Formats: sequence, structure tokens, C-alpha cells
Amino acid sequence: MLKELNFDEFISEIHAVFDNLPDYRLPSPNRQYSIKDAALGAFSMFFSQSPSFLSYHSMIQFLKIDMERIYQLLSPC
Repeated sequence: MLKELNFDEFISEIHAVFDNLPDYRLPSPNRQYSIKDAALGAFSMFFSQSPSFLSYHSMIQFLKIDMERIYQLLSPC
């Protein structure tokens, strides 16, 4: 049986899964963002159900602080 999660528990589960994503990139000084932060950014875009990347980008610029807090991004793009 599946357990119902509130939003905070759901985000915690997402973080637990994304913590275990492998990083196959070669070492480089250009690796500014972690794989986890990239996955959280992609997740937040799809979770927001924006009709386009442009509308998502406009929304995230307007709500940047809230998005960082809600999805607990360490290095937002």
C-alpha cells in the first residue's frame, strides 16, 4: 500500500532519490551545478506545469526566492 505524503515529505523523498543520481561528467572547473540541482530544476519546471520554458523562466525570475525555498535548491540556475 502506498503511503500518502504531504508536500514537504514528497520533496524530501525527491531529494533522497536525487541524492543518489550518478554523475558521469568528467572533472572540470566548468561543473557549476550538481546533478541533484539540475534534476531539481527540471523537476520544478515540470511540477509547475508551465506551458513553455519561456513562461517557466519568467515565473521563476518573479518567484526566485520562493522557488529556491520550496524546492530547496542549493545552486539555482
